Amino acid sequence: NLGAALTSLTEAIKAAAQEDPMVAEQIATAESALGADLTEMVSWIGDGALVAGWDGSEPYAGVVIVPTDVDAADRRLGQLVTFAGLATTDPSSGITVDETEVAGQTVTTIRWQDPNAAGMEGMPVPTGISVQVTVTDDRAIIGLGESFVGRVLTLEGTDSLAAQPRYADAVAELGPTSNAGVAWMDLAGTRT
Repeated sequence: NLGAALTSLTEAIKAAAQEDPMVAEQIATAESALGADLTEMVSWIGDGALVAGWDGSEPYAGVVIVPTDVDAADRRLGQLVTFAGLATTDPSSGITVDETEVAGQTVTTIRWQDPNAAGMEGMPVPTGISVQVTVTDDRAIIGLGESFVGRVLTLEGTDSLAAQPRYADAVAELGPTSNAGVAWMDLAGTRT
């Protein structure tokens, strides 16, 4: 239940910010721009899984969330996308937002490309970032880069981590499914 922890953390941050009027004002400005209290931005989050991996050519990372309220998830992520969309009105921001269809779901991609980037020749210095989001009937998926969300949406159940015997056997042997959290690292895959 990540949402409860994030809500508590957000409440603690807001309480601590009251000590510094400038920080409290910045939080109030952010809440005004987002159209919601910061705790409301995370209170819809239920269980979640953070995933990172390598697809053979590039890394991928993201989070799959089981919302406690799918409508709230859609509304809150939509607010963040709208907030990013406002930045696109300034071409010098380097931000773009677009939508594509993947496996019957609308996937929104927010890209930021540093307009002042002058990468060092011969050095692979990142000069931008992409974040993708979508909300399905029962999940909210947020990915860093442009492969995670599509990968999750098109993944067959038989190819998921839960279907892998090494993972399922380890979870069954080491604890019930009601664990507060499970961390799994595929050492063989990482070595490869």
